[in-house]
Order: sequence, then C-alpha cells, then structure tokens
Amino acid sequence: MTLPTICVRKGGLVPIMVREVMEAAGVREVVAEGDVVLVKPNFVRPAVSATGVTTNLEVVEGIVDVVRSLGATPVIGESCGVPFRTADVFSALGVDALAKKLDVRLVDLDTYPAKDYEVPRPQTLDTVHLTSLLDEVDSVISVPVAKTHNVTTITGAVKNMHGTVPDTEKWRTHLSGVNEAIVDIAQAARPDLSVLDMTTCLEGHGPMTGDPVPLDAVAACLDPVAIDAFIAHLTGYEPEDVRHLVLAHDAGLGQLEYAVEGDAPEPRRFARARFITPSLLIQQYWTRVQYFLVRRFGIDLRSINKNAGGLILQYPRFTAKCTGCGDCVDACPVDALTKGEPPRTDSSTCLCCGICWNVCPVEGAAGYTRSLRWLLDG
Repeated sequence: MTLPTICVRKGGLVPIMVREVMEAAGVREVVAEGDVVLVKPNFVRPAVSATGVTTNLEVVEGIVDVVRSLGATPVIGESCGVPFRTADVFSALGVDALAKKLDVRLVDLDTYPAKDYEVPRPQTLDTVHLTSLLDEVDSVISVPVAKTHNVTTITGAVKNMHGTVPDTEKWRTHLSGVNEAIVDIAQAARPDLSVLDMTTCLEGHGPMTGDPVPLDAVAACLDPVAIDAFIAHLTGYEPEDVRHLVLAHDAGLGQLEYAVEGDAPEPRRFARARFITPSLLIQQYWTRVQYFLVRRFGIDLRSINKNAGGLILQYPRFTAKCTGCGDCVDACPVDALTKGEPPRTDSSTCLCCGICWNVCPVEGAAGYTRSLRWLLDG
C-alpha cells in the first residue's frame, strides 16, 4: 500500500513555501485549467494569525496565486465560529481587504444558500446541512492551522470542514456528538488538497484561545486524514488516540500512516487546557448552547440569570493581580469589557463564554463569580 506523502517546507518565504508544498503534494492532480476551487481557511474568530488561532493570510494569498497559475478560479469561503459574525471576522482580520486586493471572490458561508447532503457512512447524522457553494466548485482546498482542541484533541484539515456548516446549524453538529459529526461533514465535503499552516500554531485552550507556537513551516497533502495524523504527531499525540481521525479512517476518508518529504519541524508535546473540570466542559459549549436557546426558543439566559442572583451564568471577575494589559478586552467577542485595572464588565452584553479568563496571561488575575461553576467544581 502506497503511503500518502506529507510535503513540508520551513524557514522560507511563505509564498514560496506554499507553492513548493502544493506542487510537491500533487496540486495538478486535483486542480485543472478552467476549474473553480474553494479555498477554505480557518477564520474561527477575530484573532490575527500571530496568535495561532487563524490561518495566515500570506498562506491564503499563496494558495490563490498557485490556483490561478494553473488556469483555475479560486473562491475563498468560510463560516466562522459561534457567536461571531463571519462578515465581522472578515473585516477584523483584513480578509475582505485581501480579497479586494487579489480580485478574488469572497463568500460568507453563513449567508450563502445551504442544502442537505447525504452522508454515505453516517456516524451520527444521515444528512448534513452545508453550503451549496460545494456544488459550484470542482475541488476544495482545506487550509487549517495546527492547533490543539479541548474536545477533539487536535484540529486540522478534517475538522476545518465544519466551517462549511452555516452558523444556524452548528448547534446541531455539536450536540450530535462533535467527533462523529466532524466525520459526517467530511464525508460530504472531503477536501481534495490540504495545505497546513504551521507558521504559527496553537497550544492550550484551543481552538479559539491558547498560546502561539511559531514553527515557520507549511505542509500539504492530498489525504486530509494523513495530514491530521501528522498534526497529531507534531503536537505529541498519537493519531489512534484522536477519535475523529480513527472514525475518519474507518469511513474511508484517508490513512493514519504517511511518509514525509522535506524538513518537518521537531515534534513536541503541545499543552492543552491547564485543567479540566465539569464547569470547563460545559463552558466549551456554553456560547453554542446560549445561541441555540435564543435562536430556536427566544430564551435568553442572561435575563434569567439576573433574576436568579447570578446563579446560572459565570460572569468574569478580576483580582488585584490584574495588570490591566487589555488582552481580555481585545479578545472579547462582544465588547463586553472596558479596559481598566481591573476591566469593567457589562453583564447585559457578556456571553459568559470564558474567553477572557483563558487569554489572561497572569495566573489568578481572572476568574468567575460563584455560580454553577462553583457548585460543580467545589
């Protein structure tokens, strides 16, 4: 059995590295003259690529250039993470400015028409509701960032295709079993080529927050499962311990074994969350649960929380250790924090998502009011 090849370059100019790995990986096998190609980055939230959270725009630009050089038409498309608006994320990261500069079509997959796609070998969903843009393209290039993930261990090319799900449907995939849903989505939207951004990776409380790990490298492969197995090894985990990769392999989406061509970064153990508690497990899905309740039933737990003496939700609190650095203010998705020492919280806007607590660089400077978190964790 021929092993898929992970083509890697590091330490060079990003556009050159991108072109070299795409050519070496076999981009000409999946992109032909006259094709329309969906370039699917990871723009999960408004955090620049130097944080390790989002795809480097230089990588995206390099892919667009390669696709055009082959006589094909690139289209950039994404649906960011809940509760962020994709249009706002495009603007904050400069994606819309890049698209204008490159004269390339940019598609907000939250507002684009979507349809149900059948899943050949269902893990949890018989059909998945994805952007109908998939019907209009000839091939898909997944452009993930190498990151740890507190639910799926790592996130890469396979999970990146979750961004083809409109925001109104993301609650369904998360509540159906995220590892299984990832594989069902990838069966309906398997990327033809994956270009892995390792210019800056992410460890810690991924995929939205954590600590950047600069590796100054790029990789590519035709097999999305293999390149995700490579991410697992890179970050110090075994692919067999990553549930969605095992399921993806069993569903016929790719192989867990691979060969490497080029100078790969040295693997090391990436940290995940500092600790896992019952409340943290809830917190990982808290914004999605709130979004679902408001969208489907008009139930706003923030209003109920005021009448319950703050028992239900965990509002941020700051101690005397706070330095007023402003990292939490910059990270807040809804501008609920005002910079200060300590910051001030607008409880009418706060989502209680926990991002502020997780981006805080000072141990013990940020935490939560006593609520269900205190009752659960003791």
